[in-house]
Amino acid sequence: LIVYIVIMYFYYFTYKILFIMHFSFLGPSHNYNLSAHL
Repeated sequence: LIVYIVIMYFYYFTYKILFIMHFSFLGPSHNYNLSAHL
């Protein structure tokens, strides 16, 4: 059960990173948000 939670959290974290990276390519204004999240 714990392993399942870790895997789900890993997929959520990866999806969040890809989601932020996707918007970072839209314009230079989103690059500031990317650096702020990291």
